[in-house]
Amino acid sequence: MKGSEYDIENSNPVRLADNTVLALSSLERGAGASPESLSEGIRLCDYLMLLLRTRSSSQESREATAIFPGMSDGAETLAQSLSDVSEALGKTEQVKQYIDDLIRDPASHTSVEIQDIKKHLIILTMPMWRRRASEFRERKMKRSLTLHE
Repeated sequence: MKGSEYDIENSNPVRLADNTVLALSSLERGAGASPESLSEGIRLCDYLMLLLRTRSSSQESREATAIFPGMSDGAETLAQSLSDVSEALGKTEQVKQYIDDLIRDPASHTSVEIQDIKKHLIILTMPMWRRRASEFRERKMKRSLTLHE
């Protein structure tokens, strides 16, 4: 966690996933993508690997939750959606390497591999997206009830 180039606490995995999948789709079509948008994919992978690692170690999980309170929800949501955390961690490390390869050379991976990368990122972030969307709807509903009472 220390020495990272960006602020993990303020990372929005859903936004990072959206931007990364859009950039990968652009690469898949042959249109190219900016290295900055692909770098968000590396940030996303780092965030997901941190969540997966903290979920697999109860001591690290307690420490990370104390430092980054928002991570506990993401880690819990992620763990509930996965059957094998270690397999997901390995696949995420591979996806991070593929994205790094694509930053250096956009033609380094086939469209099938790019589709696999997108699929993996969507599968891991979809439960977080659903949770955030439902929390947003609940807040909006509570706010409208408060205003109308």
